[in-house]
Amino acid sequence: MSIRLNIRLLLGLAVLSCFPAMPAHASVCGGFLQPACPAVPMTPQNGAGQVYGINYLGLGILDLPQNGMPRSTILGKLRDSKATFVRTQISWSLAEPEKPGVGQAHSYITATSDAEYADLQAAGIKQVMIIMGTPYWALKSQDQGSGTGRCPNSYYGCFSPPNVDDPGIKAAWQAWVTYVVQHYPNLAAIEIWNEPNSTGYWGTVQDPALYARILASAADAAHSVRPGLPVLLGGLAVQNPDTHKTYLQAIYDQLNYLYPGNGGTKFDALAVHLYPCREGNYQLLLNQWIGDARDVRDNPVNHDLSTKPIWVTETGIGSNNNGGNCGESFNEAEQQLGLALTLDWAKQQNATYHDVPVVILHTLINPSARGLLNFPNSGAEEEFGLVAWAKNLLTGAVSTLNKPAFATVSCKFNGTC
Repeated sequence: MSIRLNIRLLLGLAVLSCFPAMPAHASVCGGFLQPACPAVPMTPQNGAGQVYGINYLGLGILDLPQNGMPRSTILGKLRDSKATFVRTQISWSLAEPEKPGVGQAHSYITATSDAEYADLQAAGIKQVMIIMGTPYWALKSQDQGSGTGRCPNSYYGCFSPPNVDDPGIKAAWQAWVTYVVQHYPNLAAIEIWNEPNSTGYWGTVQDPALYARILASAADAAHSVRPGLPVLLGGLAVQNPDTHKTYLQAIYDQLNYLYPGNGGTKFDALAVHLYPCREGNYQLLLNQWIGDARDVRDNPVNHDLSTKPIWVTETGIGSNNNGGNCGESFNEAEQQLGLALTLDWAKQQNATYHDVPVVILHTLINPSARGLLNFPNSGAEEEFGLVAWAKNLLTGAVSTLNKPAFATVSCKFNGTC
């Protein structure tokens, strides 16, 4: 998640139906000689007409044990939040850093994601899993090496896109996507990339047509083994001026060109990121930006794509008085008010347009410990959590503090206020 001078809206998917916990390596459907996995139903949460989740994207949920917070504490806070799902990330660059030899099968390193999946399954919480990151060997040549916009071979966190125009790389990308949806059979949805229209998560020259081909090939792979699994068009960063509109239309143009009358089969929902500003009581710019997404979606030239819902997979407000959303500063009381108004706005949007079924909040727990529990961190990204925490350097004990927004968000998620 990156801070901009405006809002970003992502849409995600949550599922209220329960499945029994199972080992992360189990593949009960969609595998060789196995039946296709059933479609994942999406049930509105507590009559609110929407389902709700928590975004973590490597910030603020199950990675925190590395910094000393007990995993049980994190999962307990997650349950108390009343979230139905968590948006997580899995990286191809980390899972398959070495290219398989000729005739060799793909082999993936996924132990961290396996543990995460098992813990969330046991807690009854589903994942919207972002699939992103590219091994060095799967990059275009101009994206390899050192320098701006390139990924060195030693850098496994590469966000530049895979070269799916190469048939061998495309096959490897599709094999990876197939593995993910079979290896984690109870996912709520997959999201192809995060903010592909932002430099921070694309890493090279913007290319919406290439993104469309990455998206389509991933959807074909996922739907071949799990026809009912929602595939999300990656969470677009809303930008000012409205370059997100031209980027989205360019994706649609490519899908319309490659798959005339059939482009709508290449994704199931549009995901966008939306971070509120104070302007218009937090809601004026939200209306503008979600209207941008609808304008493109409902353009007559995109008739095959016009029925797609819009999922908010990221929204949130930092509370550290250090210029987070829109260059503005928010304290904890303003975070509480702003999130309440934003969730009310999203609920009203869905009641009116019936196209905003999911809202995902960034994030549950501050990604960094505070030096003192009652004194906020100074970094712009460090106080987006609903829960603050601190660690005693002498004893190692961790203490937590629910910010005022925690109770408000939990109540909104639960449909009781």
